[in-house]
Amino acid sequence: MQNLTKKFFSPLFDEMELGENNFCKKCNASYKTPLLPWIVGEEYETSEYKLMIVGKPHRGEAEKVSKYSFAMNKHIDWLINDCNWAYFSYSREIAQQLYGSKGINKIALTNVVKCTNTEGKDKTSEEMLDCCIRKNGVIWQEIKRLKPYNIVFYTYKLCKNYLQELPFQIELIKEEEKSLFCGRKKIKCWEKIILTEWGKVKVLVTYHPERMKKKDYVRLISDWVKE
Repeated sequence: MQNLTKKFFSPLFDEMELGENNFCKKCNASYKTPLLPWIVGEEYETSEYKLMIVGKPHRGEAEKVSKYSFAMNKHIDWLINDCNWAYFSYSREIAQQLYGSKGINKIALTNVVKCTNTEGKDKTSEEMLDCCIRKNGVIWQEIKRLKPYNIVFYTYKLCKNYLQELPFQIELIKEEEKSLFCGRKKIKCWEKIILTEWGKVKVLVTYHPERMKKKDYVRLISDWVKE
């Protein structure tokens, strides 16, 4: 698989001086080693659903193997193909449900915040959320560059309030907060359908897949994308 994340985002991170600009300097992240998006698949731009999945901040200090710790470079093949952590393994199976065995080539994976405080339990601070999402607006710039048709945030419990206003939105078509069943477990989410410069976009903000039954969670998200 050819990963296009450097092509898409190294120039953007350079332009934003990510990790070194004034907002970043004032942020209280323990590990200021911003990560580029994990994956932009080589067939993402021509894919039917143009799915972008956004997770929580990564855990642990990213290795400085390149300027933007290119997705923990030497581990990227393992993360994409074999890692059983919920974020990667569930996302990989969602892609396979949508596109078949090589579906990972057709999606994009990133984190909502680029640096981290977290080694075990999530310790993302309010200041980190404010600096990265609201002040730097990194995730919004990533979305504008990728122009997805479907965006799934695994971040309902982390930063729902920061996602209420989407700066790339031109018109709100539909907005709904609801609960969905993931097997027997009831999970909260909110959904928006909006108009953007590149067309209609669906946005789902829901729970992270950790401690969810994989089969049920994968079906829930992939069915939503196909709607």
